Amino acid sequence: MRRRTAETHLAALRSAYDHSYADAGVILVQQTSAGADSHHISRSVQDLLGWDPTAFLTPGTLRAIVHVEDLAAFRTAASDQSSESAVIRLRHADGTHRSFRFGVRDGGPDHPLMFSLVDVTNDSAARSRRLRAEELLEQASEAVLVLTLEEGEVPARVLVADLNPAAAELLRRQQVGPLDTVFGQDSLNLIRNAAFDVSHTGQQVAFHRLRLPEFQGHQLDASLSRLSDGTVALRITDVTQTAELEEHLRHRALHDPRTGLPNLGMLEDRLVELAHGEPCTIGILAIDLRAGSPDDHLVSEVARRIEGTTSPGSLVARVGEARMVVVPPPLSHPDELATLAQTTASALAIPNDVDGAAVAVEPAIGASTAPNTDAPHRLLREAEATARQAAAEGRAWALSDEPIRLSPDGIFHQVRTELGSGDMQLRYQPILDLRTGRVAKVEALLRWGNATSNSPSALEVAQQSGVVENLSRWVIGEAANAAAELGSLPNGPRVSVNLAAFGGIDHLDGFVHLLQADGLDIPGRLEIEVPETSLADSPLQAFELVERLRRHGLSVVVDDFGAGYTSLSTVAGLPLDGLKIDRSYIATLTSIAADAAVVQSTIDFCHQLGLDVTALGVADDTTLAMLRSMGCDLAQGFLLSEPLPLDQVAERVQQLEASFV
Repeated sequence: MRRRTAETHLAALRSAYDHSYADAGVILVQQTSAGADSHHISRSVQDLLGWDPTAFLTPGTLRAIVHVEDLAAFRTAASDQSSESAVIRLRHADGTHRSFRFGVRDGGPDHPLMFSLVDVTNDSAARSRRLRAEELLEQASEAVLVLTLEEGEVPARVLVADLNPAAAELLRRQQVGPLDTVFGQDSLNLIRNAAFDVSHTGQQVAFHRLRLPEFQGHQLDASLSRLSDGTVALRITDVTQTAELEEHLRHRALHDPRTGLPNLGMLEDRLVELAHGEPCTIGILAIDLRAGSPDDHLVSEVARRIEGTTSPGSLVARVGEARMVVVPPPLSHPDELATLAQTTASALAIPNDVDGAAVAVEPAIGASTAPNTDAPHRLLREAEATARQAAAEGRAWALSDEPIRLSPDGIFHQVRTELGSGDMQLRYQPILDLRTGRVAKVEALLRWGNATSNSPSALEVAQQSGVVENLSRWVIGEAANAAAELGSLPNGPRVSVNLAAFGGIDHLDGFVHLLQADGLDIPGRLEIEVPETSLADSPLQAFELVERLRRHGLSVVVDDFGAGYTSLSTVAGLPLDGLKIDRSYIATLTSIAADAAVVQSTIDFCHQLGLDVTALGVADDTTLAMLRSMGCDLAQGFLLSEPLPLDQVAERVQQLEASFV
């Protein structure tokens, strides 16, 4: 009886000790024998970590709950009393980790190792870090999940240790727990494999434009990174709206907005594709529709008839109000193109029914063939010249028997002469700040005094004739002088120059410094417009291009955005100052709802990046008012002013500001 009473008191005493250990946050550990990998552990482990203390008699159990990143510190502290005390993380039965500090007592090689683990998870420093982490987690606008891995299982089990409100809203659940309650097997495997790599290597992993079955109709960007406590942060951003906008921009850049037909952008892509393909013979039909200004319905009907005469894989593009181009697949024999021209002319000779009226288009078709190793764009010019020849001779179609070459010798001489004589000019078009009513800047536009509508551009001829360096220097010099002169005006506008106007920036190095040495204040006075097409091919080269311009003290904006198909993510990654929306969107702003939506989304996106937005081609008051209501920053177009000689700019600036301030 006394023995049972004593055992009861002893059990109560042991229980009291265990509870005091648990209250103090202490776990006592002793090896079962010297050098053994099994341990006697105080029952406080059950209160602190949720594990059965008898489980640790199985060799390796303690090591299995040590965080993988802390195993080295655990072994060192357990075997070397002279080492500094270490804090290690032990996995709780619920999958989370708690931090413990070692206390080691080594009785020698023939005695079991004894040590204590003191819970420091809730000390002030850890509490501050956790509160800070919770605050950041709470404030993040993107969905953030904190993940832990249970690596005892194969494959590793992934647990959601924490999530912020944005994640709870995205996942439509609040609770933490296993990730397989959130994602299906395919998505789970993707995230688990990435989390495993991130946890063990520390390298960030990112996914772009994910389409997961759990989020039908949505596109997601996701990234995983390792946090300081060894957990993995999964950040998810819903980019559906941005992706849809980018897709619309890509489609719009390659299609005529009124008929949906491929446009000049898609034609250029096809020509480049053919030029880089296997050696073959290619052909082009250039078609002029001699029907005044054909409406969109008539153009669509003409395209349908042309498609009926061509083989599958042909491209039928609208490249002007009354001009179309056909690019069939590579030809097996040059005669195929003549046959195609004849059948196309016959198909188009039949009058079209337009609102009950028979309308004939009387096409003039030019056909040209060449090996794809020749310049396809030159082949296009030959086909267009042949179409004009057919029209002049009253024929429905004509085939270019010999390549038509522009005779440039006289033009080269003319460019060189006019560059020095003053017939090559810069004209300046004001750009109005819609927020203040002030003229913020003027764009310098290169004009060739004696050019006709059929003349090649001054830049094109300059590049062919080898005087592009002189032209570049002249353009920049003139623009810099104009900037200095306009800078003397009240709130003097900056001068903006398109990169294409001086053929690139290879000749800028040194020349800008010479201008500055002459007393011209380049930084803050000159702005460079980079065509969107210069950015689309290589984001890395685009970044280097913009950085190089900025090193010269030049502001940089993207010109004609929407004419190509540069993604918004590319724009977001560049150190730009602004963006100019292509005039094709502004022209249809008040009549095509989809274009208005694109303009509004682009303005909102740019404002999030801190970029100014300029609308190009503003032609009427209704469009200007709508741009103001959308929050557009700047406007340019003939409604405000045509391009002017420099000596007329100051007067026009005063008139505009008197009307809008």
